[in-house]
Amino acid sequence: MSDQFDCALDLMRRLPPQNVEENLTKLFDLVHPSLVDDLLSTIDQPLKVKVCPKTKKDYLICDYNRDGDSYRSPWSNEYEPELPDGLVPSPTLRKLEVAANEAFDTYREMYYEGGISSVYAYDAEDKFVVVVLIKKVGDGARRMKGAWDSIHVFEVQERGRNAQYKLTSTIMLYMITNNQELGNLNLSGSMTRQIEQDYPVDEPAAHIVNIGRMVEDMEMKMRNSLQEVYFVLASALAACTTVLAQGAIVRTHSISMPYIDDELQNRWFDFAGNTIINTNHQIRLTSTKQSQLGYLWSRLPLIGDNFQIEVEYKVDGASGHLYGDGFAMWLTKQRMTEGPVFGSVDNFEGLGVFFDTYDNERAHRHTFPYVMAMLGDGTQSYNNDKDGSDKELAGCEADFRAKGFPTRARLTYHKNNFLQLELVWRNEDEWEQCFKKTEIVLPEQIYLGFSAHTGEVTDNHDIISVTTKTLQPAAKEPVYQQQKLKKSSSSGGGVLSVLFKIICAGGLVGVLFVGYRFYDQKNRMKRF
Repeated sequence: MSDQFDCALDLMRRLPPQNVEENLTKLFDLVHPSLVDDLLSTIDQPLKVKVCPKTKKDYLICDYNRDGDSYRSPWSNEYEPELPDGLVPSPTLRKLEVAANEAFDTYREMYYEGGISSVYAYDAEDKFVVVVLIKKVGDGARRMKGAWDSIHVFEVQERGRNAQYKLTSTIMLYMITNNQELGNLNLSGSMTRQIEQDYPVDEPAAHIVNIGRMVEDMEMKMRNSLQEVYFVLASALAACTTVLAQGAIVRTHSISMPYIDDELQNRWFDFAGNTIINTNHQIRLTSTKQSQLGYLWSRLPLIGDNFQIEVEYKVDGASGHLYGDGFAMWLTKQRMTEGPVFGSVDNFEGLGVFFDTYDNERAHRHTFPYVMAMLGDGTQSYNNDKDGSDKELAGCEADFRAKGFPTRARLTYHKNNFLQLELVWRNEDEWEQCFKKTEIVLPEQIYLGFSAHTGEVTDNHDIISVTTKTLQPAAKEPVYQQQKLKKSSSSGGGVLSVLFKIICAGGLVGVLFVGYRFYDQKNRMKRF
């Protein structure tokens, strides 16, 4: 009988978690009737959402807040349907439960940017149990949808001024994609892990800190495991397709979610300043706060005569306010040096591409936002008062700010041949040429970087992903084409904005959002 039970559990782990109820019903027809109750109590099911009648706030339901056919709200401490003699925590434990719900509600909103969380506590003989539930559902934005359900069960045994925490965590994940990067994929699965840890408890509130720390660490580890199991193979397939079709991806100069490893570092990139990393959304160079500066730089120089860099980025902020200043993309011999040019050093040697959202001079013939390139020789200064127009290599109008779809830039370089910038800003997946300049030579051994700063005006400046590829040498541009391009190098953008659909923040769903802020390379901040 035990073999049948183990086989049933193993089978359920391999089936899509979003269909667990349907699969359980079918499974009950196959197993011995005596195993039904054990399977129901052992197999975790996706979390469901209810609304508290008293507070009108959403909460999650599962067996841990269930009594008969009623579920207890963590907000009101009352059962729905009403159950007068339902099990409730002791007054001391209820106080802890209320504080934990408030803490995790703030944590989830900051680092999951949505979703629902609930915390339940109850007494169990000489110990107590705390259950932390987190659910995030994707909305189908960027042609991805899915859900992440995590259930963290703590058995807490107090021992004087210390406490032992036995944590059992289960994560259920499914993701369906239909986009260019990954194609059509349907990935799903679940994972359970267990750990024990002792922590000091100087006051009751210390339990929340300890539980929060363990939840964060466990979700980080399980996310990485799920990524290795499910996503690495998918990424490898996509990478192979890309290599065959367009050239090899340069891993040392490419970065994408989750951006950092278990040590909160990236092997190939450095982050600094006010940069905030949200592992499932973006690298935020600056937030909507004044006098911020943040940057992202490759650790190794980019060596090659023919390459292409594609960047997905996002610039937005609160509506109805003045915004600025924009961000810069760099291919320079200098790196990681703060300065007045979009947060980076002036008198640079190499290429700067500036995504400028604020008009300082007020006398330009073009509108803003404006994208322009400058080729510096180490002695030329970028004139902020003129928005760099006196040193402009080429540029175009591009209303890339606050779009409801991914905005992208693609820089293509062939040494001694041409430098081309293409943008996606007018319509989703529609590339437009911003400029193309011939006979361009960049310095040897240049670093790839991105930087942004805010002054009196502010904006969120986000880097979503960077993909660098090597290219085969391109055919030399004919002379007549070069002359034609010289006449139109500043064209490529429009003046009028287009209204686009609004999509909810989400992107890839289900993966733990870890906000991580770098005040400098040695200063780190933890949430719990």
